[in-house]
Amino acid sequence: MTEKIPQHAHCQICGKAIATEETMCSDECKQRYDSMIKRRKWLSYILYGSMIVIVVLLLLSGVKF
Repeated sequence: MTEKIPQHAHCQICGKAIATEETMCSDECKQRYDSMIKRRKWLSYILYGSMIVIVVLLLLSGVKF
């Protein structure tokens, strides 16, 4: 009555079932993943840059912590 499901993994982007040694199901998902990573990288650069600018402005304005 219970069916055995073969060992598998899921695509990190779309969730389709794939072979265990793979991480993504298609070139489209790989491209989407790469663009997502690039976007995250830029967002972290912007975040850290903003934090540095705020600290510098606070130090230049004479605000004491």
